[in-house]
Amino acid sequence: MKNILQSSILALVAALSIGTGTAAAQACNPYAKAEATDVFSASSSAVVAIESTNGGSELYGSGFFWDNQGHIVTNVHVLGQNTTVILANGQRVTPEVVGVDSNFDIAILHVPTNGALMAHGNSNALRVGEQVYAIGNPYGVGISLSRGIVSGLNRSIETTERRKLANLVQTDAALNPGNSGGPLIDQRGCLIGMNTAILSPSSTS
Repeated sequence: MKNILQSSILALVAALSIGTGTAAAQACNPYAKAEATDVFSASSSAVVAIESTNGGSELYGSGFFWDNQGHIVTNVHVLGQNTTVILANGQRVTPEVVGVDSNFDIAILHVPTNGALMAHGNSNALRVGEQVYAIGNPYGVGISLSRGIVSGLNRSIETTERRKLANLVQTDAALNPGNSGGPLIDQRGCLIGMNTAILSPSSTS
């Protein structure tokens, strides 16, 4: 289990370049371009909603299946007490936290079921202006899709938890609290990152 955690985190941390041999990941067609309806149809079943509590307050987040062994990738900051994962079919399960890396705000969960998988792309191949999609659970309303473009590359940000995150992809796709931990998907329908933070002048996100 430790090796799975380390390899998953290393793969994600390396610029979230997710094009390397993850178990049972589909091949990503480098020439295809998908419509928004196709992206959601093909990807949403691999996305989970996450609910937990923190000091009596509700926390909402998202995650996605990383392999066919029940491992889910999400953000550390969406985890609290009594964490529940809601699968695409509505089933609610209590996950095991396999491990976390707070420096990169990455957590690996495990649930006793195999979810669908997305094709894995490569964030190093992204270009500014390219269309991208975000799928997540904003405000706990349920799995939702938003669309935008790559606004910038190699960005850095300090989060409200004082984490310094670097080598980020900036997008103008609509993200809200609850989207954290969900996938960022390129115009081919391939996983290329994890939605993690919002730059907010009010410092509330």
